[in-house]
Amino acid sequence: MMILNRALSWIVAHPSISHVLTASVEVIGVMLVMRLLNFHDPEFIAAALVSAFYYGREAGQREHTLKHRGAAPLRADLGAKFLFGWGRANVIQWIAPTLAVLAIALVVRGGIR
Repeated sequence: MMILNRALSWIVAHPSISHVLTASVEVIGVMLVMRLLNFHDPEFIAAALVSAFYYGREAGQREHTLKHRGAAPLRADLGAKFLFGWGRANVIQWIAPTLAVLAIALVVRGGIR
């Protein structure tokens, strides 16, 4: 039990790791549903959807932060969309799950053709 608590504490302390883990589960779930619905290339569509979700999550947080710092709403919106005001940690929290879901898509697909 102590090992599990330490592992969970470490994951919580490193948001990019928790993002990778949850994104991995999410992409597998989306992929399975898309396969059942006979989508063409469900691996890559699912990876793009999950990546877009994490991008939107980080961009939304940045927009909120920029508005609280006094930026005009339009400037905050555009700044968040184009990575203005993003910190290194925010970029990593978007890129890490994106790379993870792309890797999963490639493994499921059997590599690059």
